[in-house]
Amino acid sequence: MFESSKDSLTDGLTGIANRRRFEEFLNQEWDRSIRSGMPLSLIIADIDFFKLYNDNYGHVMGDACLRRVALGLSGELRRPADMVARYGGDEFICMLANTDAGGALSVAGRLHEKVISLKIPHGYSPVEKHVTVSIGVATMVPSHDKTSSELIRRAEEMLYAAKQRGSNRKSGNGKIETIMTVSRAITERRNEEERLERINHRNKLILNSTSEGILGLDSQGMHTFVNPAAARMLGYSADELLDRHSHPTWHHTKADGSPYPEEECPIYRSCNKGVVYERVRNEVFWRKDGTSFPVAYTSTPIIEQGEVAGAVVTFLDITARKKAEDELSTVNAVLQTEISERKLAEESLRESEERLSLAMKATGQSIYDSDLKTGEAIVGPEYALMLGYDPAEFHETTAKWIERLHPDDKKQVAAAYRAYIKGEIPEYKVEFRQKTKDGNWKWILSVSKIIGRDADGNPLRMIGTHTDITNRKQAELRQALLSEILGILNYPPAEDDTISRILTAIKRETGFDAVGIRLQRGDDFPYFAHEGFSDEFLFTENTLVAHTLDGGVCKDENGNTSLECTCGLVISGQTNPANPLFTARGSFWTNESFTLLDLPVDQSLGFHPRNRCIDEGFHSVALIPLLAGKQTIGILQLSDRRPNRLTPEMISFFEDLGASIGIALARKKAEERIRQSLREKETLLREIHHRVKNNMAVVSSLLSLQAEKVEDATVRSILESSQQRVKAMALVHEQLYQREDLSSINFKDYITSIVSEIIDLYRIDTGAITTEINIEDIELDLESAMPCGLIINELLTNAFKYAFPDNRSGVLSVNFTKSGDTCTLTVKDNGVGLWEGFDYQEAGTLGLQLVNVLTGQLDGTIRIKADKGTETVLKFKIQRE
Repeated sequence: MFESSKDSLTDGLTGIANRRRFEEFLNQEWDRSIRSGMPLSLIIADIDFFKLYNDNYGHVMGDACLRRVALGLSGELRRPADMVARYGGDEFICMLANTDAGGALSVAGRLHEKVISLKIPHGYSPVEKHVTVSIGVATMVPSHDKTSSELIRRAEEMLYAAKQRGSNRKSGNGKIETIMTVSRAITERRNEEERLERINHRNKLILNSTSEGILGLDSQGMHTFVNPAAARMLGYSADELLDRHSHPTWHHTKADGSPYPEEECPIYRSCNKGVVYERVRNEVFWRKDGTSFPVAYTSTPIIEQGEVAGAVVTFLDITARKKAEDELSTVNAVLQTEISERKLAEESLRESEERLSLAMKATGQSIYDSDLKTGEAIVGPEYALMLGYDPAEFHETTAKWIERLHPDDKKQVAAAYRAYIKGEIPEYKVEFRQKTKDGNWKWILSVSKIIGRDADGNPLRMIGTHTDITNRKQAELRQALLSEILGILNYPPAEDDTISRILTAIKRETGFDAVGIRLQRGDDFPYFAHEGFSDEFLFTENTLVAHTLDGGVCKDENGNTSLECTCGLVISGQTNPANPLFTARGSFWTNESFTLLDLPVDQSLGFHPRNRCIDEGFHSVALIPLLAGKQTIGILQLSDRRPNRLTPEMISFFEDLGASIGIALARKKAEERIRQSLREKETLLREIHHRVKNNMAVVSSLLSLQAEKVEDATVRSILESSQQRVKAMALVHEQLYQREDLSSINFKDYITSIVSEIIDLYRIDTGAITTEINIEDIELDLESAMPCGLIINELLTNAFKYAFPDNRSGVLSVNFTKSGDTCTLTVKDNGVGLWEGFDYQEAGTLGLQLVNVLTGQLDGTIRIKADKGTETVLKFKIQRE
């Protein structure tokens, strides 16, 4: 969107001309003055200490102040050709055409008086209690060899000189260049003002953080300042006390409860008379809730320009101290009060310092104050000690801090700092690692805040705390490592994959140079897996079996193979808990293995030493037994070339982890043995089913041969039925043999095969008899499958043989369904049906007798009805484990 011409030449905040409009107008008047030869004057006015005004009253009040000053200045210009414009943040510039130095000085005086007459309060100005301005005036007669920018530069120089020296000056070149100071003389440079601001802000922080109550009073005893400690002890909020009279609020009676006339009050005399009172005692202050408490206070007058402007009162609630003093006075009344108070105060201060120091050490904390422009930092001695340095020689800078920062943490630390600077997060709170003097890493929690910014909003200082959170982070990392390893141990893959993943996780999380696991193989304990060990190391260290000079295997007195090295001691349980190198749980660890070479013979570890770990440069070494119950099945080895990498807490953690790994590996071996046994049993069972099926096939073939030689049709029919029954049973075993799961068979496949077998055996004309099969995927175990299969065989055989005599055509349907745990078998035909009065339970045929017996074995029910054919319904429940 385009701005209008008027808007582009007007200052949006004050409504007067902006810098662009002023420069255009100045160039016009400069050219006109060249032609006319008339002088041109500029006045630059700068609001004194406007940054202090903005910081303390806020930007909204600051904007209002600028508008009032702009309105006042523009109202003092009385000629149409004169102009006032906003030249910068708190600077205004006036152009006076055809005006000599005297006229410009006169106008500058009116502008100064006008700003003073506005009486805009400025309680933070060092020169007045209201807003003032400093003014620089410059006058020139324009010519072609000069530019308007030179006039502006001279006016700015005059303004700067006014702020620096507060004097008038006249050059000797015949040209009038005059400055004047219309505010009170300011003798400090701008950088001194900024320094004062920083000191003022720092003092406010100190005043607000001290435990001593501090009150500021004007000459009438009205509150002008209340720090948090004073408000808390008096039971008021700071806002409730400001502009409220002190004497009737909290100092209206004496210690005995009698009224305290204001003119007798030391605090009143300080405010009004300028009298100093130090360490006043035996007086009370009153709280908002109507209770009083004894105090020790000092009242110091505030002197401004030789006059008493008020007083500062500092006080302490000495209830506890008063009680102690009263008790002490009964024991030693001869001590002078002042000496007693001084000693108590000194002791209290010393104890406070000691408590602070102890608290810092106990919590692993240290304070710091960083100058963001210079990079210099002041840190507490605790921080140097955290990192292993001598506080006396520890000099902290931003560059050194970044150099010690862990490479993996630099990105997230920088991101957090940028987010805090931009105001995206309320505070700078970040965790990172710092390198210690000995090369290890400490986890640090830094909580900081910016306490100063320059005019452009850039941060100047940060103060905060550093907290050593190494133990917490190590606990978190160990817990994460434990969870990861337990997850790996519960994962099904093979042992070698499991151990490799465990070692990878341990090496990644601990940062150790080398890790390995030894497991038993025969009488030896070679490395099952490792990460970080060299090939040369493994070549010499892989075996632990001790050998005699002639190459034989060493045995102990019990005939067990002797193992060398410290690894052998840990595995064989020959550790000595009294030796500081071993733990009560049988582990070995050291943070400086090189010293083991210096042990005298009578203090040696009691084994033939092998120094390969030391030769490899491993200073920190730990050997953790992997326990399955009381049996040591291997060891976990941790090795690092840096010293002091191990702690008792870390060893205890890995001992717990070693027990979990040992139990899990033993369990995996047991599970593998069980799986192997199960595979062997499945193979045996499959072979049994195969042989039973083959034997039944032999029986079926014998019956078939016998049937072919029998001429009697009845006998042949009996043999054929027996043959089919054997086939029905053999088919069950065949189905089981062919399945992966030997516990059950699929009856859809079984019934389909039975129907085909019967059709082939009895040479059924499938063109005349249609078979409809509707079978769900139902799994039956062997105990249910065998009787159910024989029942199906009998029902289908009867239907094919007797339902359709004389080559009648028809339909035979087989339905097998399951609902819940109940199976329903329905065999139905539309053949000739049964004779009247038929009772299958009384039938004398072998087939139906078998059906009755087998139904009983299934704990089922059977129903046969004749209605346009024959329908048989068998119901039974699947047996569950």
